[in-house]
Amino acid sequence: MVILDLEDMAEDIRTRYDALTGLEQLAVEEIMDAFDYSLERALDIVESHDYEFFYRTTLADLAYEFIHDCGWEPFINWDPDTVEALEPYIDYNKLGAVLYEDGYRETSSGVIRVFW
Repeated sequence: MVILDLEDMAEDIRTRYDALTGLEQLAVEEIMDAFDYSLERALDIVESHDYEFFYRTTLADLAYEFIHDCGWEPFINWDPDTVEALEPYIDYNKLGAVLYEDGYRETSSGVIRVFW
């Protein structure tokens, strides 16, 4: 995990960072860690809201949520009874790997995706 030294930040970067909420600051750190972006680029992403951050979840848990709560192709048009009948056969870890291929990254604080 990236550990930011607030004392050594340039003043303009520090001002931008301090203006963020705690969760946004965490998102900056996780973007830097997961995608190896610079602090300035991570700040740009968070400030422009070009990311998704699923706090305190895993890729497998996110796959479960997408199927059961949000709808996820090809499951989006399936009725809940069909999904429930298939539940014993669904491998959420493998579906999490599909999410990884789609740009989602699991971090120590959750799952993050950048739209850049």
